[in-house]
Amino acid sequence: MSIEKTGARNNFELTADTGFLRDRLLEVPEPDGQISWEELADCVGKKVRPGGPAYSSLCSARRIVARDHGIEFVTIRGIGLQRLDDSGIAHSGEFFRRKLRRVTLKGLRVFANLRNYSELTNEDQVLYNVSASTFGVIHFMIKPKQQKRIEAAITQSQSMLPVSKTLQLFK
Repeated sequence: MSIEKTGARNNFELTADTGFLRDRLLEVPEPDGQISWEELADCVGKKVRPGGPAYSSLCSARRIVARDHGIEFVTIRGIGLQRLDDSGIAHSGEFFRRKLRRVTLKGLRVFANLRNYSELTNEDQVLYNVSASTFGVIHFMIKPKQQKRIEAAITQSQSMLPVSKTLQLFK
């Protein structure tokens, strides 16, 4: 395989490892096809698991496959990767909601440890308030009770709500 440029960034040169892994990921059958860590490692002759020398190449290959071909994969612990079908993509929202909720809660805990707000510069106070307010809103909207409110509105409209209508649900 020759080194090539992707269409997304003209100055980005695809490494051979990334190209081999991309090509192998494109061969994983739909729906719910799986590929083991060993099969992926055999493509490049290096470990592709987190911490392995070809892990960054695998991450790049996954990003390229998602961006250019609309194909998403999830990690199956101890096994490898699984290709998501449309139902799998729809169900992945729950994973991201849980993750976002944990991250926003951690951020709010960090913000709560601010000791001397009055000693911050005006610029730092604004930055603090914007961050804490944004994290608070996101954390609130991701709570299960609030998700039910959004779910009820979507069930009624039978389509995704625009941001403005979603925000109106919380007034």
